[in-house]
Amino acid sequence: FKQKTAYEIYQCDWSSDVCSSDLTAASTGDPETGLKADSWAFTAINGFGTPSVSGAVATYTAATPAGTDGGTATATVSNNANLASAAGATFTVTADAAAPTGGSLSGLSATTTSTSTSFSLARFVDAGSGVATETLTEQRAAVVSGACPLSGSPSWQDVTTLAINTSETASGLATGYCYRFVYTTADKVGNTAAATSSAILVDTVTPNQPTLAFDQLTNSYWDGSGTLYFNSALGGSYRVTASADAPASGIASYDFTVGGGHGFTPSGTGSQRSYSYGVGATSTTGAATVTSGAGAVSSAASYTLTADGAAPSDPAILCNGLACSPTY
Repeated sequence: FKQKTAYEIYQCDWSSDVCSSDLTAASTGDPETGLKADSWAFTAINGFGTPSVSGAVATYTAATPAGTDGGTATATVSNNANLASAAGATFTVTADAAAPTGGSLSGLSATTTSTSTSFSLARFVDAGSGVATETLTEQRAAVVSGACPLSGSPSWQDVTTLAINTSETASGLATGYCYRFVYTTADKVGNTAAATSSAILVDTVTPNQPTLAFDQLTNSYWDGSGTLYFNSALGGSYRVTASADAPASGIASYDFTVGGGHGFTPSGTGSQRSYSYGVGATSTTGAATVTSGAGAVSSAASYTLTADGAAPSDPAILCNGLACSPTY
């Protein structure tokens, strides 16, 4: 409904099966004989017919309301001398089955390493009866296998309500949870609408430093204490594998480096890299880091690459612990 002066229209939604409103008429009265209490009369409205009248209150009811129903009506009243007033207090009944539109939530990233997040809110508008209520609700759900639950999952639970602003900030977010925001509204005749944001995964934990393992050693030797020796006189190769505990957001990438310009060529993806080197490769260092799904980077696990192109010294034979003489 749309409201006119002198009448209070409580509710009518043409999408329902029954539409009813109580209309209370007001009059300036009659200074001589006074108003006759049972003389109020209201005109019929298309789709509603003639109302039920009790005193100055008219109840209009549409059993099967349609969008084409409605119209303009008036009221009259008589005094105790049975003189009737002119028709007045004109009011209009207008169908409004359209929900508010235009509301949206935007600007949330997929992951964050922070305990707060900001986003934008576009407010709902209603061209009919107007917006009556608005609510912005923060919801959360536990991360499952490094990802947020599906939108329809029952694991999403309400946390709190937020004040409605076009620029929003939510704080106090807990690591290991996903958050989303639901903006709901209702207009003055009960039509509702809702907008739900995308989910943001909160992971404030930095991955631990990875551990490194070396294998597929060709003309190479890992001493188990941080140094890989390689034969710079022959060339060769080795493979390094990094491993780390996955945080809530999972592991997004493993990153490997070896000092450039020293003759090492990498290959491979994921948690492993193979390096080949040719004759003349020189000593340098290598390292590996882990990046979480939320973008946090671990400290580097480093190792030393040491060239060893010299053969062992010639063997010597001792006689009773001393250099042997030509004859013995």
